Amino acid sequence: MTVWWLITWGTYGSWLPGDPRGFRTWRRREYVPSPFGRAQGGEPIYDSAAYAERHEDTRGRLTSTPVSLTVTDRREACSALVVEIAALRIVPAILTVAKRHAHFISQFGELAIRPTVGRLKAAATRSMKSVCFDAPQLWAKGCHMESLNGEDEFVAAYQYVQHHVSQGAAIHKWDANIEWKSDC
Repeated sequence: MTVWWLITWGTYGSWLPGDPRGFRTWRRREYVPSPFGRAQGGEPIYDSAAYAERHEDTRGRLTSTPVSLTVTDRREACSALVVEIAALRIVPAILTVAKRHAHFISQFGELAIRPTVGRLKAAATRSMKSVCFDAPQLWAKGCHMESLNGEDEFVAAYQYVQHHVSQGAAIHKWDANIEWKSDC
């Protein structure tokens, strides 16, 4: 059975090391969990003030302002991503593009995930630039990948991604590709 993956990537400058919401450094070299009040049940917490200097230092190194997508931007990016996904040999389940990040659940088969996501992000960037999006960089570098092992993890991730529509995210579903859609 091919593994489903939950892929998450952010807009440029939206989630930086030292972020008071908790953060993960590049390639998980360091994981700093959420501060009190944002932690998931049983997750360790930290004092965000201890990382305030690191956060400010990182913000000071940004080359442009952080990107926040309007509702129109989200729809445009989502449409461009859907078109590019159709050109790939992958099995998508659901995609959301929110104000500061995107989530995508898919099976990637033999394709390497990071380069494939890079291709998707590039397609969305090209599309956004064609409609006068003026940010020099739309997406942050890299992505977070999480394998979904079994039906329960898939359904939980699917519902999590789907819930972003209540927060104004643009969404696209490929229901025909989902075995467990009755539970979603």
